[in-house]
Amino acid sequence: MGPHTLFTLRDGNAEVQEKLHLRIFCDRDVVEVYANDRFALSTVVYTDEPTALGISLFARWRLGSALVEEVKVWEDMGSIERD
Repeated sequence: MGPHTLFTLRDGNAEVQEKLHLRIFCDRDVVEVYANDRFALSTVVYTDEPTALGISLFARWRLGSALVEEVKVWEDMGSIERD
């Protein structure tokens, strides 16, 4: 991906770090990633492997440093008709 700084926010007297909210869109060989509505990345992924249909999540820091709270997946949404 790329560097993305999470903001530190005030909640009363406490400082809390904002949560990372990712939206990932895959359409055949195009992948788009949006982070907290401030960062966007788009790339093309080429593969000859017909079974390469999955998405995986991982975090690189230390064990237990990331927690996935929710994942939503929509499949086979069909084509989008434009006016």
